Amino acid sequence: MSYVVVCNAENEDTFSNGGFSDPASFTNFYKSPLQIEPDSEVAVESVKIDRADKWSVKDTDTFFVYYGPEQISGETYEDSGDVPKNAVRIKIAKGAYNKDQFTAAIKRAINKAPLGPLLFNNCDVVDLVDETSNKFKGFQFKFTSRGTGENVATDEAGTNELVNSMFQDANPSAVSFRNDPAQGNGTPAYSYDPVSKRLACNVTKANPKFFGNTRSRFLAPAIKINHPQGPIAPINGEFIAGFHSVKGGDWCIGLSRPTTPYWRSGFPSFITTNPNGGGGNAADNSELCYMDYWIQYKREGSGSLRIWQWGGTTSAAGVENWGPKELKYFEAGNTGGGHITGTVLTRADINTLGATGVKFLLDGDELKLRLVVGGSAVTAITLVNGGTGYDDGTYTNVPTADSGLGRGATLDITVNAGVITVATLHQGGFGYQSGDALIPATTVIGAGNGDLEIAVNTISSSGADINLISAGSNTLKKYNYIPLHNGTEALVPVVQLNHFDDFITIDHLSVYTDANMSKWKYPSATNTSLDALYRPLGIGTIISGSDWYSQNEDVTGNKLNFNARRPSIAYQIVGGIGGAGSFIYSNTDGTSYISNYVPVMVLGEEDRDPDVSDYDQILYYIPDPGEGNYANMGRNLGFGSFSTAVWSQFGGSEDDGNITTLNSIEAGAFTVHSAFVRINDLPIQSFNGATSSRSNILYHIPRFSSDGRSFGELFFQSPEKTYIALNNTDKLMISQLAVDIVGRNERLVNDLQGASIVCLHIRPRKK
Repeated sequence: MSYVVVCNAENEDTFSNGGFSDPASFTNFYKSPLQIEPDSEVAVESVKIDRADKWSVKDTDTFFVYYGPEQISGETYEDSGDVPKNAVRIKIAKGAYNKDQFTAAIKRAINKAPLGPLLFNNCDVVDLVDETSNKFKGFQFKFTSRGTGENVATDEAGTNELVNSMFQDANPSAVSFRNDPAQGNGTPAYSYDPVSKRLACNVTKANPKFFGNTRSRFLAPAIKINHPQGPIAPINGEFIAGFHSVKGGDWCIGLSRPTTPYWRSGFPSFITTNPNGGGGNAADNSELCYMDYWIQYKREGSGSLRIWQWGGTTSAAGVENWGPKELKYFEAGNTGGGHITGTVLTRADINTLGATGVKFLLDGDELKLRLVVGGSAVTAITLVNGGTGYDDGTYTNVPTADSGLGRGATLDITVNAGVITVATLHQGGFGYQSGDALIPATTVIGAGNGDLEIAVNTISSSGADINLISAGSNTLKKYNYIPLHNGTEALVPVVQLNHFDDFITIDHLSVYTDANMSKWKYPSATNTSLDALYRPLGIGTIISGSDWYSQNEDVTGNKLNFNARRPSIAYQIVGGIGGAGSFIYSNTDGTSYISNYVPVMVLGEEDRDPDVSDYDQILYYIPDPGEGNYANMGRNLGFGSFSTAVWSQFGGSEDDGNITTLNSIEAGAFTVHSAFVRINDLPIQSFNGATSSRSNILYHIPRFSSDGRSFGELFFQSPEKTYIALNNTDKLMISQLAVDIVGRNERLVNDLQGASIVCLHIRPRKK
């Protein structure tokens, strides 16, 4: 009869486990061999382990985070179809975690998820501690929404100021120009000067065109701004571009979800038709550029200013289609606009208004578009030097050369004996700065000797912006941009020009510049190969960035398409009537946060009736078809059997403004796996049904100790030992014993720490 103690002995070379070797796998060596008599049997007399309080995460474990209006029965938002946002999947890396590790893993997973620029990498998870017992009682999930961004178009932005390298090719035509030896040959289609804020075009199209009969899509090389700190800030974020210096060609200015021209030419995969197909030739079509929202000016004739968005439509027969939708800002029904004339703005209209640029304004999930009235008109001049060599006469409304960003000023001039004796202001123009010089057209008054000097003394203040797209009390779909949703909550500016040396100015771009946004990344592509015309082949796959769109993009686009069909954002055409219905927006209401945005965690499967549209019954997470709702971490995260943790029920009592929290109601369900003692050096003949094989398992370690504990230092002693025959016909001489503590799959458990002790009782087999 023998009593054998096996333990993970202290080892001065092993420090990762407090000075002990692995508590789940250890071997003891004996100086004098252990002698086991013939026909003996063995049993576990007792086990001592130190089990860590760990959570176990499997590949199938997941939950979702939603940030938007809470759905409340009987109010505006009742189900997922009423809101533009969808919950975002959160995946914690597979493994076993103690409390601190699990807290960090949850935080890391949430911050890596595509929660949009408001929350990206800006959330926290902390322990909740009972004030009386000082024991852990759950988790607090803290969501801090960012506020107003910084204008990176100014030199005050420091290291975040816009520079030329932040401007990236946005369509195949721009890529082709850069690479084609006959065109740019390494020169980009656009160049940006951070001093003058000018984005200049290096390309001229001989025959400017607009794609399609409706002239809805501009054809030209396109450039986008991928600021390394991320997209435009959604809280009162602005992108202002000055167009008053575009003299020779057309222009198009818009906003787009992050894309890459090397994947489907930048077009989302839910657009099933070839974005480079239909109408015109292949070269023309390669100049298409995807934008979600845009405004464009066509110089042809008297000029025209039109506004567009890309939207989904559904016919009365249920046929879906994606394409450009024109917003007729000039119609009388657009009561939120400031230009109601029945016709589009012409060149003369723009000059009369003194419009110098466009402003995209992000107010929560509403996108507004305004004309910037430049003001900055010349109001007073000084004739410093009348010059010499001019043609005598009296001239009225003489044009002047552009001065800096100023243009359009005209003069009344009198020339006597070759000298300008009188110069008065006829028209003030726009875009001027004090100190600019006015040079009259030499084709009118003669070439002169270049010694003329007319200085700008004073300029007018900027005028009031003119709303073109701004809902106010008019939320009709036909006059408003689609609410920003998961796919469009990360927007970047896109510009197209088609005449060499035309330029626009970048006057304002709001971006978040905090340190956490430095981890933002844009999508790219696995294949950047070019065709014979130096255009991207568009093959391979997309490499996702930090935005929801690129992380859910795939060759079929099912998830994108499914979410884009939400009634809340669909630009529907029913029975041939465009823009039926209204949009519902969530605005900042004059604050630095979206007032009705709160967090919700989807922890379990929401009830679903197969005969009811998901948009009419699911609250927060609608999967793409066939995916299913696999949220299953309610108990792990401390919310018990609740399928959703809504802010109105689980929110913190001290939440205020842009800071909102969700507090769990319990410590969470620690995972305690079955554990077994396996002796590897004894001829044990047991059988493991889980692996369908012979085993050396000798003992099942209970889940709970005698005092009801599952974690910490635990001691188990068998009141009735189960002996297993060794079936040894001869005496055994054992010089070592190897012990493993394994799960039912015979793999080592990973939730042990400190010292493990297994005591064996070996005796002659009882008959």
